[in-house]
Amino acid sequence: MIDNPFVPLASDAVRSAATEITRPHDPRVHWSRIAALLGAVEDRQLYQEWGHRSLRAYAEQELDLAPSDSHELLRLYRIVQTAGRPLEDWAKISKGKARVISRALHLGGDPATWLDQALSSATEDALRTILLRQTGADVFVPFTVFMPDSLLPLVLEALRRALPIAVDEELPEDPAAQDVLVQRRDTGFRCLEVVCAAFLT
Repeated sequence: MIDNPFVPLASDAVRSAATEITRPHDPRVHWSRIAALLGAVEDRQLYQEWGHRSLRAYAEQELDLAPSDSHELLRLYRIVQTAGRPLEDWAKISKGKARVISRALHLGGDPATWLDQALSSATEDALRTILLRQTGADVFVPFTVFMPDSLLPLVLEALRRALPIAVDEELPEDPAAQDVLVQRRDTGFRCLEVVCAAFLT
């Protein structure tokens, strides 16, 4: 069980603290602090005492939090609880990293292990790459090539000619629309794969 600073507070003190840290919205207030607050309100059902039918209703009406935001924060708080680690550890990671941890747990990961991964990963993208590699998914990496502007039409034409082989869908006749396809993340790399394979075989 984590040491939630809002749990021992009196009802009025919790309500006052909630208003203080969420209105106006201050980006310097860490997500874990708001999540702990909502967790305390939910677990003690203080929203009923304050005249609201649910935590989401309370958060929307008094804290100006969208239902999707309060739902996500409460979900992340439950992860914090299951990890059995101090709230201060979670205050060291971004909400983006916490979302990656949530995904890892959905796939059967251990919360404390993934918290350690998050703390040691430099960025959210680095943590997501670790997850993708463990699940066997493709990991996309940036690849930049500098070339003369005059060469771009030739490259695009080669990628466009690869579209019928690379993409299993009806292709637009408009070259501009085809250019969109060859530069789209989910189709462009397949066109490049076809072009490279043709050269190597």
